[in-house]
Amino acid sequence: EVPPGTPAAQAGLKRTSRDAAGNLVLGDIITGIDGKPVRSYKDLYGALDEKRVGDRVTVELLRDGGQRASSVEVVLGEPV
Repeated sequence: EVPPGTPAAQAGLKRTSRDAAGNLVLGDIITGIDGKPVRSYKDLYGALDEKRVGDRVTVELLRDGGQRASSVEVVLGEPV
């Protein structure tokens, strides 16, 4: 989930959604934080536990169903 107005949303991260026909449209899949691989929620939380509000992180991700690797910079905010 990418809640509106959050740093992730402001950086352009896309959430998983459904199209008009009800088909699942995959959002971004996070594969790394600052060069550390993310394969599970545990990895994600472990990478973010080292950070503080206001820190900038590079998020490596797969976009458009995994056909395109990309990265975005996110300034961390307070938990939603």
